[in-house]
Amino acid sequence: MHRLLLVTEKGLPGINSIPIRFILLLFAFLIIFQVHAAAETESLINVSKLIENAEKGNPIAQFSLGWMYFSGKGVEKDLDEAEKWLTKSSDQGYKLATIALRDLNLELGKLRNPHEAEKYFRMAAENGNAEAQLEIGKLTLPDRGLVKAEYSDLRKAEDPKESLKWLKMSAMRGNPEALFLLAVMYENGDGVEKNLAEAEKYYKKAADSGHNEALRKLSDLMLDDVDSTQKNFEESVKLLRKAAEGGNVKAQFMLGEMYYYGEKLDQDLPFAAIWFRKAANQNHSLAQFHLGMMYANGKGVEKNLVQAYKWYLKSASDNDKATLEIIRILETRMTLTQLAEAKKLSMQ
Repeated sequence: MHRLLLVTEKGLPGINSIPIRFILLLFAFLIIFQVHAAAETESLINVSKLIENAEKGNPIAQFSLGWMYFSGKGVEKDLDEAEKWLTKSSDQGYKLATIALRDLNLELGKLRNPHEAEKYFRMAAENGNAEAQLEIGKLTLPDRGLVKAEYSDLRKAEDPKESLKWLKMSAMRGNPEALFLLAVMYENGDGVEKNLAEAEKYYKKAADSGHNEALRKLSDLMLDDVDSTQKNFEESVKLLRKAAEGGNVKAQFMLGEMYYYGEKLDQDLPFAAIWFRKAANQNHSLAQFHLGMMYANGKGVEKNLVQAYKWYLKSASDNDKATLEIIRILETRMTLTQLAEAKKLSMQ
């Protein structure tokens, strides 16, 4: 027993300097390496067979190979090779390849220069890709500051009816952004007769799909409705609060205003400060101005000239003469230490 214990703890007879657990680990590693090497070899053989069958014109093999290049599984990701094989398969009528091309073209559109990007977006859109349909719809959308900057180079002359066509296709597939933009078009009468009921319907669908700005816009419509009941008003505030809690900076500022001025809600300055701060931290200049005003006058917060200066300075632009004058007046009431601290805080 003693002899066996010695072997277990210290090694094998004659090789006591090598612990047995090290030998076992080495043995296990060699087995794992052999299994892995065998799997890699088998994988290479399978890919080779797939390439061989694809080159012979087998549409299923072409699709499989194209998908592997698209996903980077089994081979190094290569979107050009993916396009080549998926196109060959799709041209033979293989539907899965056509569907995969739809998604691939969207990815290629995002990677290509503006002229090529539009071509790929259109190919994906025509094959039913909802995101591509959305992007094509944006190309001719009336500019209301809603078009993403990364695709601004693709913008064309405004053609609301063309936008409407593509956005409806995308919306039918449940795309939240397309639903939202359709609502905007109906609200403003872009390419379609102005219809607030339709706008509300699409805002609601977008909001139900998780579109945060749609929540705020839906709340706006309900708040502006002169025939709105108390129940509708409460629902609109609930929607606005939900948008604000979800990080919507405009909703945060609106709630701050409503609490500050006592408009549509009972005045509550501490609550106003909470919502102004949330919006101010997202660089909303009017929220920063209001927060500075509250600190300067001790309304809803404890009076603090350092904080007031900080928020006024953050909100001011070079041509904002009124705010710059307020800052100048504050400087006359502050010590050099306070000014240095306030300027440092404004840079954070």
